[in-house]
Amino acid sequence: MTNGKQQSQGTVPNCGEAPGSEENDWRRRAKQAEQHIRLLTERLKGRNRELEVLEQGVVLSLSMQSVWRAQAESEIAKLRADVDALRVGESAAYVPSEPGAGTNVNLPYVTKTLAALFDVMRELYETYDKRRPPKSLLIAHAIDEKLGWKNQSNGEASRSAQTFAAAIKPEVFD
Repeated sequence: MTNGKQQSQGTVPNCGEAPGSEENDWRRRAKQAEQHIRLLTERLKGRNRELEVLEQGVVLSLSMQSVWRAQAESEIAKLRADVDALRVGESAAYVPSEPGAGTNVNLPYVTKTLAALFDVMRELYETYDKRRPPKSLLIAHAIDEKLGWKNQSNGEASRSAQTFAAAIKPEVFD
């Protein structure tokens, strides 16, 4: 009986199945898995291609944005130069209200610095008194202020402004 019980509880090979059917089942599952892997691999390749196209699009967009930014900055710089030229043109077109009260100079162009010097001269010499001409220090500080230059660390006007002040300060011959 013991032998009979063991036989009934144990597994009987190929009980009701065709010989090698378990092996066929494993082969079928392996083929299905391989097909599934191939399908997933192809999908992955497709996604990689899509990602490459997207990456190229991003690179192209960044490149174009960089070009557009450079063009915009160039246009802004040109417009600023045009605005400065218009301001300089206003300064250069100055004509004294009284005939013989000043000197007219015709120049082919006027720089921002020259326009500022003319403005300083007009402001400081509008009420010019030959007995009390403006001091060079006052002229130099006015030039620094007009051009946005910084004073020296000791509080004196910048050296450039001092040089220009010496050039436009009236000469006193007494």
